[in-house]
Amino acid sequence: MGGDLKGQWGVGDPAPVSSDKQSQQFQATFQKEVSTINEHLQYTSVNAEEARNTPLVGRRDALINAFQGTLPKIDPKDPTKAKGAIDKVLGDVKALDAEVTKFRKEAEKAFNDWTARQPKFDEAVHHVEELETWEDSKAPPLRSLVDGIRKLTDDKKYAVACKTFDQLVPKLQPIYDEYLKQKAAKEKYEPALEALKPHLGETQTSSYQKLEPAQKDIGSNQSQMETAAKAKNYVDALRSEEVLSKQVEDYLKKVAELGKQKKAYEDAVAPLQPRLTTGPQPHPKVEQMYQDINSVRGQMEDAAKKEDFDEALKYATDLKAKLDTFDAALKELEDQKKAFDDVYNPLKKQLEEDEELNKSTTAEMEPLKKEIVVMQAQIDKSAQAEEYADALKL
Repeated sequence: MGGDLKGQWGVGDPAPVSSDKQSQQFQATFQKEVSTINEHLQYTSVNAEEARNTPLVGRRDALINAFQGTLPKIDPKDPTKAKGAIDKVLGDVKALDAEVTKFRKEAEKAFNDWTARQPKFDEAVHHVEELETWEDSKAPPLRSLVDGIRKLTDDKKYAVACKTFDQLVPKLQPIYDEYLKQKAAKEKYEPALEALKPHLGETQTSSYQKLEPAQKDIGSNQSQMETAAKAKNYVDALRSEEVLSKQVEDYLKKVAELGKQKKAYEDAVAPLQPRLTTGPQPHPKVEQMYQDINSVRGQMEDAAKKEDFDEALKYATDLKAKLDTFDAALKELEDQKKAFDDVYNPLKKQLEEDEELNKSTTAEMEPLKKEIVVMQAQIDKSAQAEEYADALKL
């Protein structure tokens, strides 16, 4: 029996147990309680907090010593001698059994609860590692939490570990979800930006003042996009990139359209340039037409300066029509003048050189001379007014 106790309880050579009834009953009851205690402590020594388990082991060992110390007090002839000591040992061992049983249940529940959470904890650690690689500003405090939980499990403080993990999950999940959104946005943002960069450069080289506000908007949005990307806010950066891409597309379309309009205007105005003169022109009769031409010319050039080439082209078309009308009128006027000069110049010379007419003082010639003078004055007046057709008739 002593050998059995030594093997079961892990003690040195125990005191011998007498064969009397009181000793045998004492041993049986005590051994039953200690066996249950040992079974529970074997589990808790592996799966429970050492700081709580060690005192219970110490109390068990003390009770074994108390048991062994009580055995010699038993008197087979007088059961009352050791009854008080036996009752105390058995009472203490029953109390310890109840306490260890409760501790075992708590430890088993905590361990099982943690075992159920372990896969999710491992996943949470992986998520924190991803956040650290991402260099998320919230990663360091999360790292402290998961390291703290791991320390708790190393110390077998599974109940506290479960509670702390349950507090970690609602903190980690939205942060990790936001990271996944930003990561997905980055995967779209970076190739989209690379494709956009050459076109962004094109927006910086345009010389159209009309497009400067659009250029400023593009620059402002580009700055916002780059600031968001630097802060790893790729969701906003991608949104800005999409807006920016549309702005650049619209801008380049406007550049192409303005270039097309400008060429159409320049092609229309180039043939007109040699026909356009500045300063006064010598023909009063076509002066109003000349002023109209200069007015349209000014409106055309103002529109071109404002880069409103469609409007400038309309003025150029109107200007061409006015120039054509002016040139035709001028040619007609010059043709009439030539026809008049061809007739009048010889006649005028003849009048100036006719001595008989100029020197004659006879009464008969005087009315004719007056009529000639009046008519010549009318001719000169019409010629001065560039009414050459009337002057020619005269």
